[in-house]
Amino acid sequence: MNERVWRPSWLNYWKSFALAAALVTLGFVVMSLTASAFDELTWPWWVFPAIGAFLALLVMGNAALDRFRWRYMVKSDGHVAVRRGIIARDTSEVRVQDIRLLGVEQGIVQRIFGLGDIEIATAGHSEIEIHMRGIRHPEAVKEEIRKLQAELKTTNE
Repeated sequence: MNERVWRPSWLNYWKSFALAAALVTLGFVVMSLTASAFDELTWPWWVFPAIGAFLALLVMGNAALDRFRWRYMVKSDGHVAVRRGIIARDTSEVRVQDIRLLGVEQGIVQRIFGLGDIEIATAGHSEIEIHMRGIRHPEAVKEEIRKLQAELKTTNE
């Protein structure tokens, strides 16, 4: 099996997309409501839409950074890993053979978009060790991990 790598789906950031659209829209609404005041002010008419667009870019930039900060891997050597960080990195890794709990969690919006969170725990810990957030087609990813687990079990016997 080749190494598989996932990142949170762009659809996982739908709230950021909605907020960015609302900020741009708000900039134009404020501009239209204050259009008569621009004759008395020295500001150009495009100030409020520009502020809205700037804030929308900040929101979308934050979403993009968050997405590229997370990397989920199923390695060919039989480990599942999550790597967090762009400059400084933090990696958590568990052996596929040690996995005792492999669950998928989906809220209603995640189900609509075909997303989900995968939770992985081992027998050695009482809490979730690996949490893959916003994965596209989480049931297929879960089955891929289970298949690797079965392959490694048959080769070790």
